[in-house]
Amino acid sequence: MLTVEQAAARLGVHVSTIRKRVRERSLPHQRVGRSIRIKAADLDRPEAPKRAYRCLKLTG
Repeated sequence: MLTVEQAAARLGVHVSTIRKRVRERSLPHQRVGRSIRIKAADLDRPEAPKRAYRCLKLTG
């Protein structure tokens, strides 16, 4: 079971993206008290949020 921060790091997305998917109930999760826990296997599903692009650093 992963925390929201760990799930975000694993997928390469922002923590708010994971929290949004939890709020929308499109990402399976469990609540332990006030904490949110996500199964690692659920992140490997095709519907899991993934980084869509990379930010490029431009030098002038």
